[in-house]
Amino acid sequence: LGSRMLLIGGVSYENRDYGGADPIFVATRADRQWDAILGVMFTLAPHWTLTPQITWTDNRSNIEVFKFRRTTASVTARVTF
Repeated sequence: LGSRMLLIGGVSYENRDYGGADPIFVATRADRQWDAILGVMFTLAPHWTLTPQITWTDNRSNIEVFKFRRTTASVTARVTF
């Protein structure tokens, strides 16, 4: 995006199968989760970066109480020495 800005992103998928029946719901739990992340890394000065980013998660489960969608925003400041 320029000499001081870098676009970052990623996508991941998890397929989780649990090895037995859940003791409360009497069902074998299976989750399928997608994650996506998008952000920009700004170089503020030599050795200093600032990275705002947004992360989205969608967890689909065969047991209703474990299903969720979540969006989070964060800002990371980093110095390397």
